[in-house]
Amino acid sequence: LLQGLIDTKNYREQLIAAIHAQTGQEVNIRGRVTAVLLPRPTLYVPNVELRSEDTDTTAPSLTIKMVYIRANVLSLFS
Repeated sequence: LLQGLIDTKNYREQLIAAIHAQTGQEVNIRGRVTAVLLPRPTLYVPNVELRSEDTDTTAPSLTIKMVYIRANVLSLFS
């Protein structure tokens, strides 16, 4: 519910940077990041691929079909 009301264009680069910082892997998001507010604030990140920067292969070392990031409603007000 209320999907499309939130501009998620900037989230893609922030997510890529955060995942890269934590894993040291090259990160690619092959899909449109979307968000919904109700019934619970959730960010949907489709088709996340991780690749080792040390290898010559183009195949991802890990592919995640969908990542769901849910926010606690009370944390949005603190």
